Amino acid sequence: MEKIEIVKRDAVHTLSLQAVCGTLSLPKVIGRSYKKIAEHMARRGIEMAGAPYVLYRGVDWEDLNTQGMLRMAVQLFTKKWNLEIGFPLPEAGEGNEGFREGEIPGGEYLQILHRGSYRRVGESYKLLWAYALGEKLNLRPESIEFYLNDPATTPEGKLQTLILIPLRGRGE
Repeated sequence: MEKIEIVKRDAVHTLSLQAVCGTLSLPKVIGRSYKKIAEHMARRGIEMAGAPYVLYRGVDWEDLNTQGMLRMAVQLFTKKWNLEIGFPLPEAGEGNEGFREGEIPGGEYLQILHRGSYRRVGESYKLLWAYALGEKLNLRPESIEFYLNDPATTPEGKLQTLILIPLRGRGE
């Protein structure tokens, strides 16, 4: 079983694109976005400062973790994800040409390292959800996945995805 922990992270500057897409379109949309951002960064001499990421906004944790198989199958074809797809930067800069300059905020996050196929990442989310319930943690409605190796050159079973769910502070 993978280790789940609460970590404190510093803010990270980013260059990203926004997208809304269905579950089945995720790989194509994410891949195209990474390519577009990487080409822009290469043209402007901007260096990456870490693994590429996808931030999923508007996540309903309870709904995702309590739905039955039929509802899950229907959502495979109907769910629309609100995404921020990008790369960490060493420092703030200027986004342009449709790119968004921003940051992943610092703070406390629930974290797990998922190993293996992206198709099985839901298993790690279920572990995070169970941990959050057991510890009475208040999750923000988003998650961030950092893709630590390249699926084009890494066997599927050896893929590593760092999953972070931001925690709400007391009084939020």
